[in-house]
Amino acid sequence: MQNETAKREAGARLQDVGETLRSSWQTPTDTMITDDIPTLLTHLSRVPRVRRNAK
Repeated sequence: MQNETAKREAGARLQDVGETLRSSWQTPTDTMITDDIPTLLTHLSRVPRVRRNAK
């Protein structure tokens, strides 16, 4: 029973900390990593390498 109570209290504290951080620090929107970045990296990894002296 104490374990469940401790988990709930820890979750509540974590939520409070998260709300405090969100309200005191604005997330930069110009540097956010979106879902497109992993997709782009996956596609780029499939592009064959080209040697510099090969034209």
